[in-house]
Amino acid sequence: MRYIVFLLFLLIGGSIQAQLVNIEARRIQSDSNKVVFNLGLNGNYSNNDGTKLLLMSTNLLSSLKTKNLKGIFLLLGNFELSKSGEQEFANSWFGHFRYNHEFTPVVRGEMFVQLLNNSLLFIDLRNLVGMGPRFKLIHSKPFNLYLGTLYMHEWERSSRYDSRTQANRLSSYLSFTLKPGEGALQVTNTSYYQPNLAYIADYRFLDELQFGLDVTKHVRLLYTMRYYFDSAAPDGGYQRTLNLTFGINFKW
Repeated sequence: MRYIVFLLFLLIGGSIQAQLVNIEARRIQSDSNKVVFNLGLNGNYSNNDGTKLLLMSTNLLSSLKTKNLKGIFLLLGNFELSKSGEQEFANSWFGHFRYNHEFTPVVRGEMFVQLLNNSLLFIDLRNLVGMGPRFKLIHSKPFNLYLGTLYMHEWERSSRYDSRTQANRLSSYLSFTLKPGEGALQVTNTSYYQPNLAYIADYRFLDELQFGLDVTKHVRLLYTMRYYFDSAAPDGGYQRTLNLTFGINFKW
């Protein structure tokens, strides 16, 4: 029973954080307003004839544009925990801070800091610091296309494998948003590629495709397909995941 409940929880919208977080999806949500602050809190506890299930999650998104509208500060946070008795299904958190500055209508510069922990992937702590350019290749009413090529330094610790590693990576992404006509449909896709500059066979790849359909002014249906591949996971092998998520968003 507890496994069935947990699978239902995943289908409703919970997710185990992967090693690579799609920042672009969060950024798109905050582009239209000067100040954005969203905080989500979710929790559930059940006891079914002694089988205990605890589900908890929090999500933070905050965005602030500077007075001249040339700079954008973005702050993200997430925490997820799900367990039954002593068995954990998910236990992870991350924090991300990013600054984006517009130099020309096409060229922007970015810098960021990120901290991540994921016990199921045996990552005690991963620190990322990076910076680089972001290009607005196409900007029109139905279609937007962005390209980013950032350098980042990565430091990672895993007590499970008694390892401490460092790497210099390239973090490249291509992202587009399509909103045809005046309809309620919106399609967003982001692809990330992060190779180790010293060892090109060590890389991470993420592709996230999302369809959003406004049923009413306040209700939106969402479908997300997320594919992730890590050629050099902490256990020495590779990791491949595919997630399909269906959900409903309410907005006022």
